Amino acid sequence: MIVEEIDWKPRRRADAPVEVKVEWGEADLGRQVKQAGGKWNPAKKVWEMRYDRAVELGLEERITTPEKRTSKPKTRPEK
Repeated sequence: MIVEEIDWKPRRRADAPVEVKVEWGEADLGRQVKQAGGKWNPAKKVWEMRYDRAVELGLEERITTPEKRTSKPKTRPEK
């Protein structure tokens, strides 16, 4: 018997590494990320830091995934 269905999000470990997007011109935020232990990854153009520190700074919405970074939408090949 199913009583209720809800969206489930897997919990991340506090020390899990995440990638955080900080836009050009957000220098103050970039400094805060760096002070929290973030490292800039120039190849991916994201800050890498611990999940718990990203949450402390209120950056959950800025955590990126590889799917979000790709600029081209995936399309099916034509038959």
